[in-house]
Amino acid sequence: MKYTVHGYEIQVESRDAFVFAGYTEFVKLDGKSIRLFMDTLHKGGSLLELMQFSLSEPQVWVCLSGNEGHADADCRCTVGVICHEEQTGALAGNSRIYTLHAPKSEWAVFRVGEQQSPADLHQHNVYKMVEEIGYKFNFRVGFHLDNEHEWAPGKTMKFLLPVIRS
Repeated sequence: MKYTVHGYEIQVESRDAFVFAGYTEFVKLDGKSIRLFMDTLHKGGSLLELMQFSLSEPQVWVCLSGNEGHADADCRCTVGVICHEEQTGALAGNSRIYTLHAPKSEWAVFRVGEQQSPADLHQHNVYKMVEEIGYKFNFRVGFHLDNEHEWAPGKTMKFLLPVIRS
């Protein structure tokens, strides 16, 4: 199903269970920490290494989750790829890899167009936007994915939010 809310395209699609695997670090949401973390991964070749495990499109995603009691951080930032469960065995030898398991779910895929920005999307509150189309956040999955790190004025990006009917 396709929707438009506050000028943003949202497509709700079903996705089979998958594993999100990547490198993780506890960060501050200060506008710099995530970019520095990603730059370090890119320079060290870690992102290219992960790309070989990408399930479909070669896409690196960012996942933000709880700070798990780290008082010096706002959240856990995991930079990784969507892969099949059976692929995680090849990653198991790398102790720096963190995995999140997503059960089969519907996902609201937000598209930020060329004339839009991620900041504008977040001002509208993606959680309220999905409520407007009859959905709510799927806590069983418990995380969202975005590729905001690739966004620049005139480019597009995606934001993936697991949802269930409200």
